[in-house]
Amino acid sequence: MFLEIKGMFIIMGLVMISIVIGLIMPVNFFLAFLLIMGVMFYVLGDVILYAKLISTQANRVMEPNKPDQEKCILFDLSHNITFQRVNKKEEGKREFVRYGKEAAIINRGRYPIRFPNGDRGFVGHESYDLDVDLYETEALDKLPGDDIKEIYYKRMEEVSK
Repeated sequence: MFLEIKGMFIIMGLVMISIVIGLIMPVNFFLAFLLIMGVMFYVLGDVILYAKLISTQANRVMEPNKPDQEKCILFDLSHNITFQRVNKKEEGKREFVRYGKEAAIINRGRYPIRFPNGDRGFVGHESYDLDVDLYETEALDKLPGDDIKEIYYKRMEEVSK
């Protein structure tokens, strides 16, 4: 939303500058050329900034959620983090689309987090259908086993004994 508003302001500014360039062109061609180059550098800088925001998923952190959405810090199997926007459903179910396929995760509300813009969120894992409680999990990659669900349930059994 903020990026679109910034884009609209740039377009309105370019329209105003084009009027000024049209009036300056007959008087001083060199001044008009410098004004055009200055505007192009400004626009190019914004385009580079927008591309970086989108490629690093920073826009997902900045943009506020709708009332029926929440953010999930989703760890995938290759140890990457994705800021996934999820849709709230009944009984803690959160639905989203990942790699073109529909997916769901259950947010039990055990480890709620807040993003810098005030949005609510939770931590999830790609191969785990529940939210991850960071208080209960510790060094899962050092425990024996390959399936994170099995590791988590074994750890929970050890803790409850």
